[in-house]
Amino acid sequence: MRELLTAIGRFVVGLFCRVGRFGLFSWTLFLRLGGAKFSQVVQQIHFIGNYSLLIIAVSGLFVGFVLGLQGYTTSKSSILIDVLCK
Repeated sequence: MRELLTAIGRFVVGLFCRVGRFGLFSWTLFLRLGGAKFSQVVQQIHFIGNYSLLIIAVSGLFVGFVLGLQGYTTSKSSILIDVLCK
């Protein structure tokens, strides 16, 4: 029981440590933006995000096509085996 609590404690402390490091990194990055206006940064993030969404959607569509085709051929061959083995 003690080992379990120790493991949980280590995990939680490590999680807080990583979140803290990310917060410090974000704060430092925000301070170093310096002359850039916040609205310009938000506009660039929005621009990049919109184009990334299109790429992700097209990639997901083709992955879905491939998985559907593999599922179809697998089920088709298993049905054929069931018919032949009877």
